[in-house]
Amino acid sequence: MRCDSDAAHSKSRSRGLRVGPYRHGTLTLSLNAPINEVLENQSRNGILSRRAGSPPEKTCNGGEANPDVPLLYCGFTLALLEIGCSIESVPAERRRQTEAAREEYEHKSQAESAAAQRQRAEEFQRRIADPDSLSIQESDAEIEALRSPSSFRRISAAEKLGDAKGPRAVNALIAALRTETDPAAFSAIVDALSNIHDARAVDAYVDALWAPGMPDNAREHALNAIVENRSEYRLVPQIRRFYESLTDASVKARVRPILERYGN
Repeated sequence: MRCDSDAAHSKSRSRGLRVGPYRHGTLTLSLNAPINEVLENQSRNGILSRRAGSPPEKTCNGGEANPDVPLLYCGFTLALLEIGCSIESVPAERRRQTEAAREEYEHKSQAESAAAQRQRAEEFQRRIADPDSLSIQESDAEIEALRSPSSFRRISAAEKLGDAKGPRAVNALIAALRTETDPAAFSAIVDALSNIHDARAVDAYVDALWAPGMPDNAREHALNAIVENRSEYRLVPQIRRFYESLTDASVKARVRPILERYGN
């Protein structure tokens, strides 16, 4: 029996389990005490003693069952469960946070993708309906080109803006017309405004009738824009002044019928 006890004692030490004595009904667990110390402490405190007169329990091989062992296993199992739950709670919370972040990212990505697809579809439909139309980015680029040092680039920008007929380019074209010095670019800007057919440009047409340094045929584009806008009837005095300033006979011949139409 001594050998068996020593063997159990050595085995419990190798497992590194220590269960301290009960204090005020509390079981204290440690990882270094041998099991026989636990049993002795329990016997001294009388916590695991059998009821008086109760017969000893028998094991399946006929030996007397130790009543201390089930409680020992129960306490040890509960301690392990508590430790496992506390360890498991941290990764579980982290997984929930990661999952929530992933779902939010997927939702945002799907929304951005849907918006991009809608924009591409609208751009495609716009191109089909009006092949000469410009996107906002393209329109901004052409408006910026109206200030290019190259007259050829300014002419190209005016033609594209006029073909697109976008009203957002009107103010930029008017500003360019007031400062343009090249006759070909001047004529292209007037024609672009006339294509857009915006009433905001009428005053700029009137000013262009007397643009300094511009030849008669370039200024004639401004008169044609006034007629296209159907504003000539209220601008007869300005048209007569323009007519009197002309030196090109061919241009003068084309302007005369307009004045005669209104009895001048």
